[in-house]
Amino acid sequence: MVIKRREKHGVPPAFNLHIEPKSPIELEHMLSSLAVLGRRFQSYAKEELDLGRGDTAKLYVSSIKPGSIDISLIPDLYEAGKHAAGAVAAAGAGDVVETVKGFAESIQTLFKTFNKPVKEEAEAGVTVKDCDDAINIVKPIATAGGVQTFNVNNVQGDQVLVFNINSPQASRIIDNALHHREKLLLPETETHKQVALVWQKIDRSDARTVGATSPDKGRIEEIDSRPKSILFHEDVADVKSDIMGEALLQMVYYVDVEVVRVDDRIKAYRVVGYHGKEPLEDVLDA
Repeated sequence: MVIKRREKHGVPPAFNLHIEPKSPIELEHMLSSLAVLGRRFQSYAKEELDLGRGDTAKLYVSSIKPGSIDISLIPDLYEAGKHAAGAVAAAGAGDVVETVKGFAESIQTLFKTFNKPVKEEAEAGVTVKDCDDAINIVKPIATAGGVQTFNVNNVQGDQVLVFNINSPQASRIIDNALHHREKLLLPETETHKQVALVWQKIDRSDARTVGATSPDKGRIEEIDSRPKSILFHEDVADVKSDIMGEALLQMVYYVDVEVVRVDDRIKAYRVVGYHGKEPLEDVLDA
């Protein structure tokens, strides 16, 4: 977007919050909600308005009214120390109105994302920070009950966008965001079924079921030709003791394994299933 020269105008556009809680809102929850809105606006507006070095895009609290909670957040595109809070600088009034409206729409979209379980096709664009931000923005109304309305006014004071969430919706957003956050933080399990395990070394100690290293080593050629530590899921830990008396270095064992990675490098295989064995020479001759 091309930045216009600063224009003289009256009332700055505002992103307004109207909250009607059923019980008092904990201050920490309210401040966290506002902090997230401010940070997301800073990133959104800086990109949309293509601000230069040293320029910032922030939201400032313009007014807080008694009774129900009414908070007006107005944009200031320079640091407050350089210009009075609320001065719309470095961009034309129309650009700023569209930026504030677009930002509000991005918050509305964030709510829609977590209003139901995140769809598989949308997962790639949803981050842990999105989950945390959604949780913190709606937490005041989720914990205090009631309803919260978001609206945007233009420079004439006319309403150009409005949407709201109630306490059940806020709670649902938090539940879905927490669930998806946990999913993002847990790496996908890489499982291989009925692969051929050839032992390189096996220790007479009990099967190792935790960690990422083991004195037991083996190769699974179709995954990696180099030997790796062999671990066992606790449900199949007795498999190790069953094969200890055999000429195991001369056998091929067919197993289900989970790949254990550290820093995206394979460190071990965890045996989670066992399907039998056959002599290694028979495999080589086949």
